[in-house]
Amino acid sequence: MTSPFVPSFAEIAAALGYTGSNLDTSLSGKAAASHTHAQADVTGLTSALSGKEPTITAGTSAQWWRGDKTWALLSAADIGPGYWLPNRYTSGNYYCCASSASSSTSNALGNQTLRVAPWIVTQAISVSKLWVEHTAAGESGSVFRIGVFADDGTGKPGNVLADGTVSTAGSAAVQEISVSLTLTPGVYWSGGVVQGASTTQPTMRIIAPTQVEQPALSFGTTLPAAGSARTGWSVGSISGALSNGPAVALSGGNVARIGFKVA
Repeated sequence: MTSPFVPSFAEIAAALGYTGSNLDTSLSGKAAASHTHAQADVTGLTSALSGKEPTITAGTSAQWWRGDKTWALLSAADIGPGYWLPNRYTSGNYYCCASSASSSTSNALGNQTLRVAPWIVTQAISVSKLWVEHTAAGESGSVFRIGVFADDGTGKPGNVLADGTVSTAGSAAVQEISVSLTLTPGVYWSGGVVQGASTTQPTMRIIAPTQVEQPALSFGTTLPAAGSARTGWSVGSISGALSNGPAVALSGGNVARIGFKVA
């Protein structure tokens, strides 16, 4: 069987009446298989593109893109009533952990009784100081041990993140300890324990149950009694340094007010 005839390019060109010279002339000026065009080469392209949105310059994680096409910090007016607005922490500033309320004091937190309340961290921060206030002295040698715990994943204090003492044997004072904490958003537990005060406890600035800015704190599986409140967790017999995962019990009592400084 004879193979089909396949003409060459030159034979096809000759059949169409092209010679070598006029074929080159015909192809001259034609676009290459891969080529580019200016916007003006495409009818209507320039005007069509001019109506599109320009590139948006990046803002920060603390901003939102407003209807007027500008970046802005979120304010209470932007989201309306009934919504909780997270804190925005500023480097070098002092804040309170669980609550900024400061009207109450107590000299009955219990010697060696650790009391903690939830601390909701709303953005990543570095903390350089923790502070506490006593308004009247305890006995000689008494101290207040400040503590911060991570959450253990079940809504209880877990690993110790900070532990330090201030003397409460002297005159009323606001005192601070140096720490180096890097915290990501989440739930932590702040508070502390009066120690060395078996006879006369210091009077501490506290947050009462109604002053705690708290997540959902369980009352357990039994219907709460009338007027029940939950502040956080407590545990007794803490005579020295704090330990991870203390065996705490639910508490509705007062907790020393703890504050912090953003590095």
